[in-house]
Amino acid sequence: MVGARPIVPFVPSPMEVVMEALELAGVGPGDRVVDLGCGDGRVVVAAAKFFGAEGVCVEIDKILCGVAEVFAKVKGVGDRVRILCRDFSSIDLGEVEPTVLYLYLYPSVLEELGPKIEKEVGPGVRVVSLEFPIRGWSPIGVRGVVDEHGYEHTIWLYVTGLSNPAARTVGIMKNVDRIVQMLRRVKIGRGFGILDQLTEVEEAGGKYKG
Repeated sequence: MVGARPIVPFVPSPMEVVMEALELAGVGPGDRVVDLGCGDGRVVVAAAKFFGAEGVCVEIDKILCGVAEVFAKVKGVGDRVRILCRDFSSIDLGEVEPTVLYLYLYPSVLEELGPKIEKEVGPGVRVVSLEFPIRGWSPIGVRGVVDEHGYEHTIWLYVTGLSNPAARTVGIMKNVDRIVQMLRRVKIGRGFGILDQLTEVEEAGGKYKG
C-alpha cells in the first residue's frame, strides 16, 4: 500500500493531451481505463465516449466525485463510468481490473505507487503517466504534445510485465506471449519498435533487456 503522501491538487489535463494519451495507449472497446486521482472525470469520460471503453474514476474529493458523476451522465456515458470516491492507496488495483491506468501525479507519489502496481495488477496493463516518469520503470514510448496555449506536455507509456523493475530482473518469458498479443491487438507496439523486439525475444527464448 502507498504510504503517507502529499495531497495531490486537481490540475485538469488539457483535453487535447487526454485524447493523445488515450490514442497512444491504444484504448478501445473492451478496455477498462482506471484514472487514479481522476478529478472531474474527463479522462474516463473521454475514454468511454470517444473510444468505447469502460472507465473507473478514483477520487478522494467528494465534490469532484459528484462533478465526475454528473459529467459522465451529461455526456451520455454514465452507464460505462464508475466513480469510486476513495483514496486510491486504499484500492486493490487488481479488483478494479484495469487494462489501462492513467496517472497525473507528483513524482514522489508515482515512485511509491510503482511497487503497488507491480504487486496488484497482472502483465500487459498499459500505464500512462502524464508529465512525469515512474522512477525505475522503462517506458516503451514517450511522446510530447503541445496544447492549444502552446505549452508542451510529456506522455510516458509503460506496460506491466515489460517496463517494471521486477520484469527486467526475472525476464519476461512467462508473459511474452500475452504482451505480444496485447500489443498487436491495440496497435501500439510497432509504432515504437517494441513489438518487433519482443517477437525476436519470443522466437529466441531469450531475456528482454530494454
